[in-house]
Amino acid sequence: MALPTLVTIHGLGLDASSFAPMLACVGTRFRVHGIDLPGFGARRDAQWSSVDAIAHDVADEIVDAVGADQWMLVGHSMGGRLASIAAALLRDAGAPMPAGMVLLAPSPVTREPMPAAKRAEMLGWARTGAIDAPAARAFVDGNVGAPLPAELDALAVAAVRASAAASWVAWLESGSREDWSDDVGALEVPTVIAAGDADDDLGSSAQPRLAAAAHPTARHVALQGAGHLVQLERPRECAALVDELWHERA
Repeated sequence: MALPTLVTIHGLGLDASSFAPMLACVGTRFRVHGIDLPGFGARRDAQWSSVDAIAHDVADEIVDAVGADQWMLVGHSMGGRLASIAAALLRDAGAPMPAGMVLLAPSPVTREPMPAAKRAEMLGWARTGAIDAPAARAFVDGNVGAPLPAELDALAVAAVRASAAASWVAWLESGSREDWSDDVGALEVPTVIAAGDADDDLGSSAQPRLAAAAHPTARHVALQGAGHLVQLERPRECAALVDELWHERA
């Protein structure tokens, strides 16, 4: 029997490799398919187009990757929003749906809440056409509840520095500000939403409200002391959520 597929979609400034610490702790035998979004990871040189076009590409890539096998979907931050939109596209097309979704500090399908000063600061990091070391350092430090272990910290900083500035700007200026709630509606997929209680904008206290319309039956998990980069901060706990949801799917 073919292994089930676990599809991952990363957040802003990261790439598919950001799930590696979590995946190393997952006990279920999955075939992993990591999706890199345009401007990040293996697709750093690809042009960001629009949320609509990228979500359709993600949905098509999922169909090609999973075939007729059972599968689950994991999305972090920006990737959480794209995971929800892609799942809605699959639903509307009558395509096979995931057996479950684990969303980690997901950006909502409504406009992402972000203070104007924070948005301006993050945009400023990319205005020169590249994200330099101090900017990457500031991004990582501002998105964790406590310093990461040295190896994971280096992984996160390197991923942020490798991000294409144009994609970074496109997400902050337009992609994160779009409201997809009417298109997505309510997704009837078993879903767990995990977020850190030290995450300023997309944390555990905000998620039940932000996700209520798109994921009305989701189970919410607060990760104590974690910030926004939860798959790096709490890889074992995030992995356990994947395993638990997979075994509960029936």
